[in-house]
Amino acid sequence: MLNPSFIKSSSISQLTDRDFLTELFGPVRNIERHPLKTPGFSGSAHEKIIVEFENAETISLILKHICPAQDMTIWRSGNINNREVMLLDDKEMVEVWDIFQSPYIAYAIEDSNSALLMHDVSKNLFPDLREPILPEQEDLILHTLAQMHARYWQHTVLSKPWLAKQNIFFSFRISAFSSNAIMYLFCPIKRYPVKVKLVKSY
Repeated sequence: MLNPSFIKSSSISQLTDRDFLTELFGPVRNIERHPLKTPGFSGSAHEKIIVEFENAETISLILKHICPAQDMTIWRSGNINNREVMLLDDKEMVEVWDIFQSPYIAYAIEDSNSALLMHDVSKNLFPDLREPILPEQEDLILHTLAQMHARYWQHTVLSKPWLAKQNIFFSFRISAFSSNAIMYLFCPIKRYPVKVKLVKSY
């Protein structure tokens, strides 16, 4: 089993502290922070962290700031703060990382806010385009999600209070979508009509 070890920091600011990064990666010469514009609707803020080491090598990291007041995924999944961090902190959920390759390195919690320090996987993300992904990409996503559902089907961990429940997830208001989107939702004529039409009508 691949069992990644996530470091819990004492504060959000410590995640980009020179001493903290030195402990993780080795002697640090310089740290650059750049605001990062990302696609999506979560409301979280991202920074690119460029770390230069004493041997002149560099790595690129991503710092994700999660503020519940600005995060739509929190509002639409039961208003439970720090859920993403709870996944990293829960030893019973470690089998998730047998299925998904983890980008996470460290995390911190300050009251209702949290932050995640991650490897920069930007080059592996889908382009920010409002069009269907390739069939083989969709198949890979569905296959991986099916593995996760099979692993945790009727598992006792599903009773954890911080996990979103189906009745919450599907309780969105139909009025948020246009009638054109609803028609395509129930009449999927082509392979991707729901995905394309709902995104355009959101």
